[in-house]
Formats: sequence, structure tokens, C-alpha cells
Amino acid sequence: AGQDVLHIGLGPTPMLYFSVHALQANAGIMVTGSHNPPTHNGFKMMLGTKPFFGADIRALQTAIQAAAHPAETAGNLHSHDIKARYTARLLQDIQLQKPLKVPLLVVAEKIHFAANGNDQVIVTEIPNRGSYFIV
Repeated sequence: AGQDVLHIGLGPTPMLYFSVHALQANAGIMVTGSHNPPTHNGFKMMLGTKPFFGADIRALQTAIQAAAHPAETAGNLHSHDIKARYTARLLQDIQLQKPLKVPLLVVAEKIHFAANGNDQVIVTEIPNRGSYFIV
């Protein structure tokens, strides 16, 4: 509808929330695919930096139906590979109280990733470090 789109690619829901803040977007929306039943799939939406759901969605539907007309100009698509910034932010939360005597082995369960693959996209971006290894 004539709006610019910041495309961040495949990733988990928290990456959407991070991206809206990091890219200073006015809103965010993602199509969800879940390990839940298909009736629980859909969209995650934000307006500004807040969740957009329930009555907000119904009000949006009413507004769209009342003013249904095509946009006069097309928007633009801008791709942003935010994964490196997102994983760097996640790694900031890992604070070891003292050095480990042996490296920490982090196991990422592949069975969960088979559901939709979004988390695996991020896990594979996290570099192995001397204090931990991801398998």
C-alpha cells in the first residue's frame, strides 16, 4: 500500500522485535510458521515498538475496508541482514562469573528446528568461542 519494506529474512520472533528497535522501524510484521497446529500460525505484528493484536487488528480491518483504494505510489523494498547484529546482542547476555576450567558445550536440539527452522538460522550464526562450543 505504498509503504517501504525493510526485509530482514528468516529468523525467530525475538529477531523481529530486535529489528524494529535496531532499524528504528515504524512497525513490524512477520509471517509465523510454528510447531503448533496450523490454526495457531499467522502473523506477529508491532506498531511502533509495541505488540499489535486482538482489537487493534479488528480496528485495522475496519479502517482498511472503509478506505479501500490503491496507493498512488509504490513503496520500496530494502533488505537488511540483521542476523550478525542480533546474535552479537544475544552474546552480550552471556556473562561468566569466572573462567571455565573446561569449555561449555551448548547443544542445539535439531528436532525443534525441524518445526520451522527459524531458530536454527540464528544458532548457526553464533561463532564458537574458547569458552563455549555450539553443536
